[in-house]
Amino acid sequence: MKRVRIADIIPPLLHKDVMSSVLYENHFHILLHQSIENRGMLIGVDKSEAMPLAMTLRNLKFDRREIYQLTHSLISDMDMKTEGVYISGNVENGALETKVRFRKGKEKFEYSCRPGDAFILATESKCPIYIVNEILEKFSFSIPTKYRNRNMTEKGLEDLISSTQKMMNDYENDFIDMSKKASTKSIEAYAQSSKEVMDYVFGKI
Repeated sequence: MKRVRIADIIPPLLHKDVMSSVLYENHFHILLHQSIENRGMLIGVDKSEAMPLAMTLRNLKFDRREIYQLTHSLISDMDMKTEGVYISGNVENGALETKVRFRKGKEKFEYSCRPGDAFILATESKCPIYIVNEILEKFSFSIPTKYRNRNMTEKGLEDLISSTQKMMNDYENDFIDMSKKASTKSIEAYAQSSKEVMDYVFGKI
């Protein structure tokens, strides 16, 4: 079993030939780096996992990160410790399994979850990530010698953070604009809104 770190988050640029446009646009890859042998391994995640992971890696505020912070707090309050994230799987078909291991005293607990969720919990709790040797040997790649003395740019991570922050700012501005407009609505307009809700819930009468 080898320890790895999250090196970058790669935006949609792989496997476009086999994906629908919707799947492709929302499919990111986590680049895991095993430093001793200088190998990399990619694990696919949805954009909904990639965004909070990026913000967590830089310890930035993000509403979708809050559930992971709550989970981490609950684990600590229950006198449990997050020991690590473990990636295993089927060498033949490439199906991966990600588990988070917890400890309470002498007891150990393991729970399966999505890779992105596990990586966020690992980052929040500052615990290690491991990949079993067989999976790493089969699905990782050696980083060419010409790159070995160069630092990774983390371009994917920085770009995702930038786009996420822009989305948050745009949403906040839209919400402020909506609140201003809502404050000028008449009682009759709100009554009409209530009627539309009732028609939707119960069907028009």
